[in-house]
Amino acid sequence: MPDLPPELWTTIFRQLVAVDNTALCRPRILLTNRTWYQVATSIYDLWTRIEITTPHIAQVQFYISHSGALPLDIHLTVLGSMVQDMHPVARLIASHLHRIRLLELHVQQHEDAEHLVQEIGRDQPAPLLEVLSISLRALSPWVFSDSLVYRTTFSSAPRLAHLILPVYPLPRKRSCALIHFPSLTHLTLDARSPFHGQLNPEMVFELLGALVNLESFTFKSTDTCSYFNTSGFPLVESKRLRSVDISAPGWGLDILARIVAPSLQNVCFDTRRDGVLMWSDVLALGISDALRLLSERSPSVTHVELYAVKFSYHHWRYPWLLGEAFPLLQVLKLDDTDITDAVLERTSQTSPHFRRLELRGCPGVTEGGWLSFLSRRDEDFELVVDGRTISR
Repeated sequence: MPDLPPELWTTIFRQLVAVDNTALCRPRILLTNRTWYQVATSIYDLWTRIEITTPHIAQVQFYISHSGALPLDIHLTVLGSMVQDMHPVARLIASHLHRIRLLELHVQQHEDAEHLVQEIGRDQPAPLLEVLSISLRALSPWVFSDSLVYRTTFSSAPRLAHLILPVYPLPRKRSCALIHFPSLTHLTLDARSPFHGQLNPEMVFELLGALVNLESFTFKSTDTCSYFNTSGFPLVESKRLRSVDISAPGWGLDILARIVAPSLQNVCFDTRRDGVLMWSDVLALGISDALRLLSERSPSVTHVELYAVKFSYHHWRYPWLLGEAFPLLQVLKLDDTDITDAVLERTSQTSPHFRRLELRGCPGVTEGGWLSFLSRRDEDFELVVDGRTISR
């Protein structure tokens, strides 16, 4: 081994962990030789990310004891019946709640999540917690009392900004103090497997309405069914919402159709699914209607991203999107959409603020189409095709 000063080894180890930040990386460093062990265990920030997949408490104690007083990121995976063996680990984590910055729980079903959140939180303060993430592997066979969902968590969490939750069951406004923390600005709801789009819309709209400082909302789902006629759902005014990332078509569009967000700036519709999405006129009209509603309610939109979106009447929908839809539009990103050369050649008027168009994997667009479009733009306009900036 080269005779290098400890400061250089410190830099090397930090770079190594930055590239390969896996559960095995740091133990391998320790096993190489005694010098590496001594240097590595003196670098506090190498041990702040703790991945827990077994009830063996010794490894968790080792990481905590060598992390100094730095904030901790806890990633806890408990599958099957193993949650009953996790009591010592949960109690150890709870004793360091004052240091936890991120708490991620990946569990079998909701009862396990509820149990761990209660045992770790214990209605104690979490002064550094910024992210709480919960994911489920399977639906529970039990029906939950609304008043009991995440009822016992933390007495306070002044820095908690991002809440990542499975779409069912959701905490209720009347019984969960967690969702009333004013620091919450980002919400992610996961309606993918095992939910397949199943959700309680009343719970979703209640949660959105309770988060009065919400700035970003992400809704990920595998479903494609929408009501489209959502007049029976309540309108939710979200004055501070600036970013939405929605799986569409599906429930995401139905939820978005009832959100009034005058400050919205960034919009992403992502239709990609694990399987093949069979487009129909109804699905295509749903996305068109959602964009129309956003155009009417959210005049401040500056960035729009569409992934694998298909439009009905795309020959006039894209010119509308590029032109009058959003007066402040600056950036439009189209990935695997049905835009064509003819549309680009026909589009003459765009938003006066429009400065960047990104095209990726759009089979209907060729060099002739994008060059024709670029020739009618200002000198400072930027066109990027499949990751390559196009020159005039």
